[in-house]
Amino acid sequence: MISRYLVVFLIFWLVGVSTAIADQRLDILKSISAAGAPALTLKMLDQAQPSVDEDLYEWILWEQERYKILSKWKQWDQLLIKLENLPVDIPEQFRNQAVTYKARAYIQLGQSTTARKILRDQLWKTAVDLVSEYQTWRQLIIESYLHDDRIEDARIAMLRFDHDFDINDEAWLQTRATVLIRTERYQQAIDVLDGSGSWQSRYITLLAKYLSANITASDLWLIVKKALKNNEASAEEQATLWALAFYASEKMSPVDRVVALEQYFKSAVATPIPLFNITIDRLWQAYAEYADLVGNRSELLIGDDRRWLELAQNTAIDTPIKARSLFALLMANGKDREVINLSADGYLKTFSEIRESEKNLLNQLFNHSDAFKD
Repeated sequence: MISRYLVVFLIFWLVGVSTAIADQRLDILKSISAAGAPALTLKMLDQAQPSVDEDLYEWILWEQERYKILSKWKQWDQLLIKLENLPVDIPEQFRNQAVTYKARAYIQLGQSTTARKILRDQLWKTAVDLVSEYQTWRQLIIESYLHDDRIEDARIAMLRFDHDFDINDEAWLQTRATVLIRTERYQQAIDVLDGSGSWQSRYITLLAKYLSANITASDLWLIVKKALKNNEASAEEQATLWALAFYASEKMSPVDRVVALEQYFKSAVATPIPLFNITIDRLWQAYAEYADLVGNRSELLIGDDRRWLELAQNTAIDTPIKARSLFALLMANGKDREVINLSADGYLKTFSEIRESEKNLLNQLFNHSDAFKD
């Protein structure tokens, strides 16, 4: 927790010092953002950033940091608002960077068609050897196809990119592996990432090995559980591991799916790997699958909501995951309004306490699900 007095001091310090130590001020903001305080970071940035007319170069430095913060914390709408209101007479290099941020934001918001239009407009009027962003724009076209499940288009665009450029940086290799996995070329994906050392590449390779039946679901589950014991793993890495656990659990029991998905959605930070993105509706489905199994074993009749509610309430203390699954099924499919309300209350009470992680889970369940979008 950052104290109020420290915040005030930092704001005055950031505003008051000379431009000669702008990099030092930016480093402080980066540290605050990394500590999990994006709103505070942006507030301090607003206080310290000079105007365009006052110092264009320093304004650009601060603005670049703003875009990084908004992207890291997935504040895509806010990012687009900033990008749509850029001054007219900014340097072309910075404007090209802004195009990259804008296209990526539209892709993340599910507006890939808009992103491709922006990117193609830039590609048509830009010479390949004049702009450093050119290759990135081509790669974002591929990413947009993946987001739209246009897998064959992504594969063709990838082949054309490989023909035009000799790129072997790890980020691009991961994109190539993603396309290969989506087209069920698992061994090729494994070969592409052979020798890559990052945890992202390791987990993409693990997924490819699992999907190609080189390792079993139980093997993958054990690998994930062992990796989760690493206290040095970042929140992004842990979220990715729980996604891997979910993929393994699809060939295991419904309760394993619920465990993996609850942990995945408790994270405040999403996985940075598109292959491991999971929608919250998959948790609702897992709850229903586990609840149906429990109900069948207890010989409950479909539609007898009161009996299902009674079973959920009776299991809440000893087996809270089972109870949550039953409560969730009743919330989603129940016909009796009183039962639905009691189920919502019962669901919340299955948590010993509502910490930040539980708040993340509840926010995803009720604010980002198609089941509750109305």
